[in-house]
Amino acid sequence: MELREKVLSPKKQVIRERPGRILSVARALLDEEGYAGVTMERIAKVMNCSRPPIYKHFSSREDVVMGLAIEDAQQRWKLFKCAATFQGRPREKLVAVNEFVFRTYPDQLRILSLLKPNLIRLKATSKHQETLADYESRAFDILTRIVDEGVEEGDLVIPGGQPASTVAYGLLCLS
Repeated sequence: MELREKVLSPKKQVIRERPGRILSVARALLDEEGYAGVTMERIAKVMNCSRPPIYKHFSSREDVVMGLAIEDAQQRWKLFKCAATFQGRPREKLVAVNEFVFRTYPDQLRILSLLKPNLIRLKATSKHQETLADYESRAFDILTRIVDEGVEEGDLVIPGGQPASTVAYGLLCLS
């Protein structure tokens, strides 16, 4: 029996691609106009549609920003995984993490800074809150493992017997 990919109608394909397009437009608006420019009305205008199709995917502009944060957190997690598999010393892996965060994907820092007051997080859907927390946790776990590996191999000495997770948290806070 041969498995075939289901071919979607053009309309269904547009609907499937809409969340990504919404986020792409929102990211461009955020870059050009800042957070104040990211409104459902502006997104709809740029996409040349009404607001209801946007609300089918995102409950509010805060939810859209959480969608951007999820994209960024997923990218950061992938980059951390790549750094963790680097065939080098733990200190070199930490340098790779730093390079990824600050040079390869610096725009994520602006979106993360929007989330710090927590108002955006609280207004987003619980599904988006949970998804973001999951990717943040995954990235934190990878960084903690790299720090643990550094301690085990003698690349890092943590004063005062602090756990690796404390150092990993500090490194994330620095970003």
